[in-house]
Amino acid sequence: MKPKDLDKFSEFPIPTYEEWRQAAERSLKGAPFEKKLLTHLYEGITTEPMYQEKDVENLAALSEQPGQFPFTRGTEHKRDKWKVSQELSGATPEVLNEHARNDLARGQNVLHLVLDEAAKGNPKKDDDRGVKVESAADFQVIFEGIDVEKYPMHLYTGALLSPVLSTVAASIDEGKLSGIIACDPLSELAKHGELSFSLSASYDDMAEASKWVIDKQKDIRTVLVQSDAYHNGGASTADELACALSTGVEYVSELMNRGLSADQAGSTIAFSFSIGSQSFVEIAKIRSARLLWAAIMKAFGASEEGSKMFIHARTSAFTKAKLDPYVNMLRGTSEAFSAAVAGADSIQVSPFDEPIQPSTSFSRRIARNTSLILMEESHLAATQDASGGAWYVEHLTDEIAKKAWEKFQEIEACGGMSQALTEGLPQAWINETWKARLEDVETRKQTVVGVNQYANLDETLLHENKEAAEWAIDRTRTAEKSLEVQPASFDEWLHAAKDGYSLSAMYKVIVEDSDEQARISEPVESRRLSMPYEQMRDLSKQFEQKKGERASAVLIGIGPLAKYKPRADFAAGYFRAGGFEVESPFNADSIKDSASNLAKEHVFVICGTDEDLKEHAPALISELKQMISHDVRIYITGKQKDEAAALLNEAGATEYIHMRANHYEQLMNLWNWRARQ
Repeated sequence: MKPKDLDKFSEFPIPTYEEWRQAAERSLKGAPFEKKLLTHLYEGITTEPMYQEKDVENLAALSEQPGQFPFTRGTEHKRDKWKVSQELSGATPEVLNEHARNDLARGQNVLHLVLDEAAKGNPKKDDDRGVKVESAADFQVIFEGIDVEKYPMHLYTGALLSPVLSTVAASIDEGKLSGIIACDPLSELAKHGELSFSLSASYDDMAEASKWVIDKQKDIRTVLVQSDAYHNGGASTADELACALSTGVEYVSELMNRGLSADQAGSTIAFSFSIGSQSFVEIAKIRSARLLWAAIMKAFGASEEGSKMFIHARTSAFTKAKLDPYVNMLRGTSEAFSAAVAGADSIQVSPFDEPIQPSTSFSRRIARNTSLILMEESHLAATQDASGGAWYVEHLTDEIAKKAWEKFQEIEACGGMSQALTEGLPQAWINETWKARLEDVETRKQTVVGVNQYANLDETLLHENKEAAEWAIDRTRTAEKSLEVQPASFDEWLHAAKDGYSLSAMYKVIVEDSDEQARISEPVESRRLSMPYEQMRDLSKQFEQKKGERASAVLIGIGPLAKYKPRADFAAGYFRAGGFEVESPFNADSIKDSASNLAKEHVFVICGTDEDLKEHAPALISELKQMISHDVRIYITGKQKDEAAALLNEAGATEYIHMRANHYEQLMNLWNWRARQ
């Protein structure tokens, strides 16, 4: 559009916010503006239905360019394509090698390996998703036929760095290493509640290995700040950011205390964020993260280059569901879109079957191609900071940054991230937000498609994953020769790895030499939004297996179909989401003709307008109770006024289903009753 074309818009007056609001309130026909058009976020932020230039006129970000400090709009002047960093694993090194070679030949360009818990020093933790490795020989099998110089690595090593990094370095030409091979002890502590050694020992190891990387001038980031534990616990974006930033601050401080400069410490760190379902909030989260980290690193004395944040983004595990799992493809696409628009440096789209089983070649292909389509067909990588300048996004970025900074300062006032975890500060925040999220799901204020709304009880279960059978191997470690003394430098770790010492032997000597263990009283629990409903639907399956048929809810309509159908449709969706079979409704006038069929039923739902329910439902309830000899539950659609409710209760109504009811609580109570029948 040419400038002279833009001039034509000046013919129309620009309404003020007050004028717009008055027009909006008239269209609401008496409904409260605040209730209908304002949105309250879990971060304590209230968003408006419309933003204008006045809402962002004082924001510095509007005058910034991409690649300009503090990097709200991105760390580079010209954006490169993000790295396609899909997780790769397998039951054995041989299987992982097969998966890696296949996926790298089909668009993936990061060798993103997932180790099992024992390989990360947690042999007592259950795990069925990571590869079992013990030595440099195992990594040589993984890397066979792969140009490791061409593909940067992404390898999370757990709470310690030297054992895995030295073992990887011993398996290939050291000069070919690049990417992320990194530890995150505070994430491990938050998830598991304890480490087998002290945090100080972990920081010593982190610094020693990082110095080796710096001395060898390798392009490897050795520290990974992951927000996943907090995100998957249900944290708000502000809490998640605060925890990530405080973790980063503690790592920088500990590295600098052990001889690294601020720039060196900054260059060793990468951040990993989970991306949830609220697109604009997640875009603003990533933009805020870059802004705040740049300010923090500047305070440490880092240069602009040392203040840049490298961001790996992965689609959320918290939002994924076991029920109707193919919907997870859509969730992953939306979340990957947010990560791409926000300017993530690398992106992992989780396979749609992630909550159910180890990924298959099909689920990995769909996830990988999602990222490639967003990049190559939607051209999201061609635009730098696509959301920049949008008044809502800029305002939300500023608001989230302020909220996150407040929480960050609370953690720092507590003594830093490790001390805050010890005292339970972030856990308290996360649990509070989780309760709010859970209530929204249980009352269906937040829709989870295929779970609490639009349930498909006849969905075809995923075909058995033939690859999953490979994981049923004996994953215990064989006895290996022991290290007598813990290596004092990374070069000694590397020498031990080249001599064939196993990861088990390395971890064993570290634990034996440690005088104390890091421990917190309350780990951050990993959750998913759909878990309560998955448990309820399991009750439905158990009932069907026991009784030979699915539990049902019978709808009975009062009056003409056109009058009761809206509430009948609502009731059908209401009970199907709980795992109940719901057929087309009976008409109240014909129930005597269907007495023999209805006599065996236990759950009835009476549908109709408020007027029809008040006038006819009490008699209908009495008729049903006379017709059926066993105990029944009778539900009424709609929140009834006191007088009508009194009449219905007296007749024997059990409960009322409506938009404001706690859907999950009602149906769980029904299942508890139904299981006793």
